[in-house]
Amino acid sequence: MAYCTVEHVRERLPLITVDVRDDESVTGFIGQAEAIVDGELASRFQLPLPEEETSLIHYICLDLACGLLLENVYGSDVPVVSELAGVLVTRAQELLRELVKGRILLPGAESQGDSPLRVERRSLEKEECRGSQFYAPEEIILPENEV
Repeated sequence: MAYCTVEHVRERLPLITVDVRDDESVTGFIGQAEAIVDGELASRFQLPLPEEETSLIHYICLDLACGLLLENVYGSDVPVVSELAGVLVTRAQELLRELVKGRILLPGAESQGDSPLRVERRSLEKEECRGSQFYAPEEIILPENEV
């Protein structure tokens, strides 16, 4: 599934037009990014994802494709570009990791792994906190099995 396009990458990185003129190179980095994204998501979600649930994946893939492109075209020759590439790749990897762990949800996507903990809020009575080292007078978040 195409999560982002050459146009998206060129809009995000307008200055690459000078150094990367052919769309095939950009398409190659998008393909790498999509393979990484799908490889990570496949451990938790039924692929392909419903199209309406791919907006977050679009941004993850776009960050990853742009980061990979910058790393490969410019390397460490331009420190500021190298730093930007690192930020983009790291951000994409962190979001993917959170998705796979279930800390970020894709509401319409069918999960294949364990569901994340459901949390509820409830008010505590003062008596419930008596003798406790910690006091949370208004609300506390508890895992589902403790509610």
